[in-house]
Amino acid sequence: MKIDSIIFDIDGTLWDVRDEIATALTREVHDQGHPEINFTLENLTSVFGTPPNEVADLFMPHLPPQERYKLMEDCGNRQIQLIESLHTDRTYPGVKDTIKKLAQQYPLFIVSNCPSGYVRAFMRRNKLSPWIMDYEEQGRTGLSKGENIKLVMERSRLKSPIYIGDTKGDAESAKKAGISFVWASYGFGHVDNPEYSIDDFRELHRLLEQ
Repeated sequence: MKIDSIIFDIDGTLWDVRDEIATALTREVHDQGHPEINFTLENLTSVFGTPPNEVADLFMPHLPPQERYKLMEDCGNRQIQLIESLHTDRTYPGVKDTIKKLAQQYPLFIVSNCPSGYVRAFMRRNKLSPWIMDYEEQGRTGLSKGENIKLVMERSRLKSPIYIGDTKGDAESAKKAGISFVWASYGFGHVDNPEYSIDDFRELHRLLEQ
């Protein structure tokens, strides 16, 4: 596989904090007077990787658009507070060691449909900042994941990166950006007929050597 760099998704690819995020988001909306809105492991799983405003449309259709988008923004801030207060390692097995090994051969990046500040909090919490050269977030640019992948490619002049993600949306974003995709089958979603796939993050290093 001839590539010059690797771009990662986060949730469902590098770690799993669904339980913690469901609790944090539910607490935020209840604190703001909306006990009718509840986030669970089950209903969150299907929307991970979806832009925040679209999540708000799905979970809060009874609220005026401006109110639900502001509430979702507050939920994003609560997510970041959660990450910074985590006391347990929620990364998938081998993620940290594999990233450190891959960084010896490839420039590494992150692109996620997450709130602004989420990627930086993730990197700080897991001490991965030295190995990630650049990143982009939907919450920071307001752009789709495919467009954010293109932004990262333009900034670092990448010619043939590969995107690692776990959902159909990730696969479609990579396609829109014109790059190859590796499906993390252990994550939250399903991808039909992926070009490449891994069942364990630690398999990535071997796959890229083929």
